[in-house]
Amino acid sequence: MSRLSLRTAPAVIAAVFGLFLHLPGRATGSVEISFADAPHYSDAGRGALERERTLNALADHFSRWAERLPDGQSLKLTVLDIDLAGELEHVPRWHEVRVLRGRADWPKITLRFSLQQQGRTVSEGLARLSDMAYELGRRNPDEFGHEKRMLDRWFATTILSP
Repeated sequence: MSRLSLRTAPAVIAAVFGLFLHLPGRATGSVEISFADAPHYSDAGRGALERERTLNALADHFSRWAERLPDGQSLKLTVLDIDLAGELEHVPRWHEVRVLRGRADWPKITLRFSLQQQGRTVSEGLARLSDMAYELGRRNPDEFGHEKRMLDRWFATTILSP
């Protein structure tokens, strides 16, 4: 087995890097997100700071969908309502914590969507998402894991494979 010398290592690294430059780029679509009337959502967190944190986390998650859309496709989402899994409860010595009981506290999100391919509308509609069995799924350490899993299922079945 031969070893790279300090003289040949930069040339090998440059050659490998050059190969990656010539590989075809991965095509992606685009996702445009808006939040309609966010202060009046059912439960996106208490107060403006928590609501902003929730919306930023979901917007970041939605934007990652662009990598999975075919080139030339554009998905426009307007989030109309959010009701996060669980309920906020006041705990002494703490402010509030979100408690998941698995009862009637499942996540619900309502959104309007429009999928376009090169300027032509392919699909559009209103989606009322909910996951009554959210606690039966795989545990997700992500703060909004139940909501993201529910959204990803909808995206896969409604947008990616109509």
